[in-house]
Amino acid sequence: MKTMKFKIKTTTLFVLTALLLSNQSYAQTTRSKLKETQTASITIAFPKDSGYDSLQVEFWKEYLSHGEKLVLTKSGSLSPGQNAVINISEINKTGYFIIQAFKGKGDYDYFSYFPLNPGDHASIQVKDHKLLFSGKGSEKMNIVYELALLKQNLDESYKPRLSKQGEYRYPSETLKWTYNYLNQPLDSLLNLKLQHLEKKRQGITLQEYNTLKANIITLDYFNRFNKFGKSLHLSASPKQDSLVAAPFFKDLYNTYLKNLSFPELPQEIITYCPYYSDYVSSRIILEKKLDTSVPNERLQFFLSKVKALAPQLRDKILTENLLYRLYRTPDGIDSTFYAQATQTITTPKYLKLLVAQRNNVTTGKPAYDFTLEDTQGKLVKLSDFKNKVVFLDFWFTGCFGCNSYYENTLSKIEEHYKGSQDIVIISVCIDKDKKNWLTSVAQNRYASPDGINLYTQGKGSSHELIQHYNIMGYPTLIIIDKEVTIRNINGDVKKWSVEKTIGYLDGLIKKRNLGQR
Repeated sequence: MKTMKFKIKTTTLFVLTALLLSNQSYAQTTRSKLKETQTASITIAFPKDSGYDSLQVEFWKEYLSHGEKLVLTKSGSLSPGQNAVINISEINKTGYFIIQAFKGKGDYDYFSYFPLNPGDHASIQVKDHKLLFSGKGSEKMNIVYELALLKQNLDESYKPRLSKQGEYRYPSETLKWTYNYLNQPLDSLLNLKLQHLEKKRQGITLQEYNTLKANIITLDYFNRFNKFGKSLHLSASPKQDSLVAAPFFKDLYNTYLKNLSFPELPQEIITYCPYYSDYVSSRIILEKKLDTSVPNERLQFFLSKVKALAPQLRDKILTENLLYRLYRTPDGIDSTFYAQATQTITTPKYLKLLVAQRNNVTTGKPAYDFTLEDTQGKLVKLSDFKNKVVFLDFWFTGCFGCNSYYENTLSKIEEHYKGSQDIVIISVCIDKDKKNWLTSVAQNRYASPDGINLYTQGKGSSHELIQHYNIMGYPTLIIIDKEVTIRNINGDVKKWSVEKTIGYLDGLIKKRNLGQR
């Protein structure tokens, strides 16, 4: 196999100050006093001529990666001509909200993360495809919005230089994408955002300035480590020669990522930045992957590194990591790691969340008895199908993987069981726009028009059913037996052949109900 050779250009890295990853650094960080518990609010005016078809707002008092829907404080959808007030009670630190502005046909503008402090009472006017913020605390929100628009312009400027990551099949091509990405003037682009913040500094408090600065840097650093990690994962697939690729990746890491450091900022600010914990986790994981001389087993290495962090950050990272593992492999989670991690976590609300989520996604547990609307407006309950095997498929319009799974696998399974009284296949769509969902169903691209098609009634991924199972990716598949008990949730079913899936379902169909002879 021909290996790619290229010269790695040495660049001057953007180093701010020492990375806050040692106990000594954390000990030196002074913790400012949290504000007293107060209220906050967001008032939204969404006129009919705003340029958008609908609006979705979600707010978190405390954001958790991989558990966004589990800890969502408030959410709401608006149609043109509607106004709304989102009141937040008992808030004692900076929370965050996002806005999704839908244009129709699955297209939307996504703006995140707007900080909301105790005592803030901001108003949002939607006009001509723009968001206008006013009121108490709105200055920092306008800056976040301006930065989002700046990012869009920067992304568009550098977009032609990059192709899609997933298009590459060989190490040389994957490495080329990674090299081209890291070789962009990333530090200069980051500095443009920080310079914009400096221009606006006089209009906000020091706490707000530090919060925005931390968010800008954490998102930028996380993107670098995350994209590098994805490329490294691609190069390690069975179809690729990872031994050939590994030295090049190590050189890229040492040149572009290893010496990145984080500025000295208040611990209570960076800990709760939406992307800071993800950035720290990504850094630890890559360190282990690239340093084969480290003797520790992968999970134990991660645990030992995280244990050395400040307690609040430590607990947050471990909780997010376990939530991710519970979603990806609920029955395959390493029991030793889970036990050690939960014994390390001292934050009661995190432990309570983990216990509840493990119960929700564990096979052998009762399935969530949802009620959803079908294409005819009729309400359908899961319990309506007791004594039948239920195959749930969650999808959304525009999901490539959902379309691929339906056309290559699910449609064939549906054809096999056509007319069967022992099994039902239910497709659940999370589209917020009902017309969009109905059109997609009629097109037979994600689900059969003749099947049982349900949708989350305009709530999208904020629906209780999606939150219950903490569904983060699509398609997600859940198989439920005749006793309305979970038998498989988000396991390897997506990778199974049609024949293997049918064999598994046949086994559940033949299994007698409890009490039957």
